[in-house]
Amino acid sequence: MFLQLSLPAHVACWADGAWRAAWLISRLHCGDGWIGLVQYDGPNGQELTARLPLDRIAPPGF
Repeated sequence: MFLQLSLPAHVACWADGAWRAAWLISRLHCGDGWIGLVQYDGPNGQELTARLPLDRIAPPGF
């Protein structure tokens, strides 16, 4: 699923201790496998960008 999404894609990500609505901006292949660059609103409403492993990214409304 992850590699078939058109970018940017609406996803959910596990960040700051909760599942959050996010945009998958890019995906990168590294030595440990695939990671995604996601943008989401943090707990204080600030916009954050993070690189997360695939097990912390899911389709929206999973």
